Amino acid sequence: MDKNNKIILKNKVFEFLLRNLTVTCVFFFIILFSHYSTKEDILNDFKTDTYIYTSVLLGYLLMSELTIFIDRRYDQNFYLRLRNNRKISINKYYAITVLYIVSILIYVIILFDYFVEFRVTSLITVFSAIYIFMFDLILITRNYYKRLRSEKIKNAQLREVKLESDLKVLQSQINPHFLFNSLNVLVSEIYFDQERAVSYIQHLSDIYRYVLQSTQKNLVDIETELDFLHSYIYMFKTKYDDGFQVKIDIANDLLHRKIPPLALQILVENSIKHNAILPGQPLIIKIYTTDNELIISNNINKKNNVSSELTGLKNLNTRYKILANKSIIINSNETEFKVALPLL
Repeated sequence: MDKNNKIILKNKVFEFLLRNLTVTCVFFFIILFSHYSTKEDILNDFKTDTYIYTSVLLGYLLMSELTIFIDRRYDQNFYLRLRNNRKISINKYYAITVLYIVSILIYVIILFDYFVEFRVTSLITVFSAIYIFMFDLILITRNYYKRLRSEKIKNAQLREVKLESDLKVLQSQINPHFLFNSLNVLVSEIYFDQERAVSYIQHLSDIYRYVLQSTQKNLVDIETELDFLHSYIYMFKTKYDDGFQVKIDIANDLLHRKIPPLALQILVENSIKHNAILPGQPLIIKIYTTDNELIISNNINKKNNVSSELTGLKNLNTRYKILANKSIIINSNETEFKVALPLL
């Protein structure tokens, strides 16, 4: 365990102990207050009902910790899976409310005889329930504003990183080299095949439109990204013909899953940039899915004198960390370069 994890664990343990010590101290204060208000002998009561107070305290501590766990574990809703594989969405605040009601009802049923016979027992149980509820409400509110503040910071970071990424993508599309190649191909198509020239212009237009529209989004579904990618692929297929091949195999039930916009374009462009494309040695790009990952791989046929700082991959990885606290996975050997994108 590294130093940062030890500090985090230490802070969590300290917070746990402080939280439960506070609840315990206030619980005993409620006992003292209840006995004072009813003018009953606290020492004699403790001798006979120690196990009752202990069970009430432990029950409320357990209820409080479970409440904090639910609040921290889930953002808004959590799901229960039924036997027929159906899922039921449950709002966490409804679940917490039901938890309190059920817990209090259990105590009322178990301690009903004591409630009838001893007024102090009912006072302690009611006051303790109110206190625990208010205590947990304060903690939940505090956690909510902490998450809200953290979300604002993440969104600000994401906007900054995404703006940088979008700018680099846009620059790569409008740089003189890209335009020069695109116009050369277009002139050739106009001369030899006017119908293909019209199609080429349409795909070029689709590329620019998607790049500009993507600046407004943090995530897009795979199906939308693939629609754009087909236009991008068409541009290079027109230029390289059989020297450039893209094989796509994505399960239909995963097309709704999300990835950052232009992620596929960045990876395809990276493959084209670093590899020679020849009819006898084609660049073959494969795009396929596993259960929770989108895989983009290509065979390696390195160009000479091509250097890279991996800016696009680093930027994409940063966006994943901000969006979902996940990282892209890069694997490379002598024959294949592969990148795995988590599906969101």
